[in-house]
Amino acid sequence: MAGVGLTRTTGQSKSRRWVATKRDGRPASETVRRSKAAHVVCLVDALGNGLGPERTAAVGRRIARLIADAYAERGRVPRWVGELVAHYARGDGHGP
Repeated sequence: MAGVGLTRTTGQSKSRRWVATKRDGRPASETVRRSKAAHVVCLVDALGNGLGPERTAAVGRRIARLIADAYAERGRVPRWVGELVAHYARGDGHGP
C-alpha cells in the first residue's frame, strides 16, 4: 500500500513551514543552510512520530529548555537557542 504511514499531523506540517521560512523569510531551498533551531525542530518531529501533538510539544519544550540551560551555564545563550525556546513557548511546536 503506497502512502501507508506517511501521513503528517498538523503540528508536523506547521513545523515544516516554520523551518522552511525561518531564515530571512525565504524558503529553506533558497538559503545555503538552515539554522540549528530548524534542525532541532525536525529532530523533535522525528522523535515525536506516534506520540501525538501534545506529547511531541512537551518533548520539544523540554529539549529546548535543556539546551538553553546548558548554554546558560556556559555563560552565553546563542540566538538560535532563543529561537528554539520561543518556537515551543508560543505553541508552534505541535500543541498548546
